[in-house]
Amino acid sequence: MRRVQRRKASRAEEGLLREILEDSAQARLLNERIKAGDSDPRLPLQLGELVAAQVRERQEELAAALVRALIPLARDHSVRAPADGDLLNLSLLVPDDRRNAFVEAGADLARQADDIDFRFTGPLPPYSFV
Repeated sequence: MRRVQRRKASRAEEGLLREILEDSAQARLLNERIKAGDSDPRLPLQLGELVAAQVRERQEELAAALVRALIPLARDHSVRAPADGDLLNLSLLVPDDRRNAFVEAGADLARQADDIDFRFTGPLPPYSFV
């Protein structure tokens, strides 16, 4: 028998913003200019656009890595648009004989990424794959 396992993930915004400021010289420069009182009204918009693009890119990369890590254990999968601040909404059709390995893989991912909130539901009936 196969059951659906649903995985959702979201990332703490504060940690992600701190990481972007550490990694991006341009973001750091814009942030420092704003903190120093630079009156250029374009600076906050430029910083916001840069940060938004970086957030989107990093979340897409992380979601793709999570999918790649979990789908080898599934017979089929369905990726849906994330909602409510999530970066991933993934349903997987997991055979019963792979369930324990799948649960362990999910737990390993959660331990490796301490700033990501994983929400696991299932097993559920396979309605997503009808």
